[in-house]
This record gives sequence, C-alpha cells and structure tokens, in this order.
Amino acid sequence: MKTLVTPARLPRVLLVAPIVVATLVTGGDPAVAAEGGLPQFDSAFFLTQLFWLALIFGTFYLLVQGVAIPAVVRVLDARDGKIAYDITRAEEKRNEAAALAAMIDDKIIHARDHARTILSLANREAESVATARLAMFDARIAGQVRDAERRVGHARDTALKELPALAGALIQEVVVRLGETTAECSQVSSAIEATLNEPV
Repeated sequence: MKTLVTPARLPRVLLVAPIVVATLVTGGDPAVAAEGGLPQFDSAFFLTQLFWLALIFGTFYLLVQGVAIPAVVRVLDARDGKIAYDITRAEEKRNEAAALAAMIDDKIIHARDHARTILSLANREAESVATARLAMFDARIAGQVRDAERRVGHARDTALKELPALAGALIQEVVVRLGETTAECSQVSSAIEATLNEPV
C-alpha cells in the first residue's frame, strides 16, 4: 500500500499546513482576514485553530508513527538481517576454505612422504640390481681370468715340454755349422732338460 505522506514530502506538508489552517479558519474570505488584521491572532479563532492544529499534526504524527517509521524500521531490520546473513555465509566460506586448505596441505605432505618412500624403495632396488650385476660381472671376469690362466699354464707347460727338443736341434745345428764335430740330438736334449730341472 502506497502512503500519501512520505518522509520526503513531510517538510512540504508542514509548510503548507499553516496556509490550509488559515484558509479553513477564514473560510477563504479575504474580508475576514482584512477586518482585524491577522485572524490567527484573534482570540475568537484560538479554539478553532488549536482544534485544526491538533487534528492536522495528530494525523501527521499517526501517519509518521504508523506508516513511515515502521517502513524505515523494516528496511533497517532487513538490511541488518542481510548483513548478518552475509557475515555468517562469509564465515562459513572462510571456515570451508581453511578446512580445504588444511586438507590440501595434508594431502601434499602425504604425497611427499609417499614419493620419498617410493624413491627410497627404488634406490634400494637399484642398488640391489647393481650389486647383483656387479657380482655377476665379477664372477664372469673371474671365470675368464681362470680360463686365461689355465690356457697360459697349458701353453707354458707345452712350451717347456717342447723346449729341450727345440733347443737340442738348434744347438746341434749350430755345432754342425761351426765345426765338423757332430753330436747326438737326444744327448743334447737330455742335457738341456737336466739343466732346466735343476733346482734354482
């Protein structure tokens, strides 16, 4: 419901009220106002003026008290309620954000711990694999070294066995070329073999 008198129109109504009162008192007749000067100062009109003054200002008071002020109070209450609701919602959102941030921090810490555990396990596995491969390589190299030593020993033994015969033949050839004396190849070989077998 739209009111006729609003707080913005109240000063204009208060300015117009004396003119309305004077018009009602004089009945709109300028002769009455000109007779004895200002009629509002005539004691014959005091009761009438007081009656209309009380009626008009009482009506204004009731309008302001019953219409304008409750409307303003309702607006203020609605604004206060809206502000309180917004503050409550902001607090709830802030608490939710804080809880979400704490949860994210916990997840980050858990992820870091999990990553460290995985990295540690990977390092251990890599170390074990590297150790196993090194052991395998060491075993392979040791086998190859043993085979090489065996081949070298076999070649040395073979060379030592063939050395007296080769040396005897070489010495016999040298002796034949140097002189006319001949020597038995077997005797030379026996002598060389005996020399090689003598203790050092």
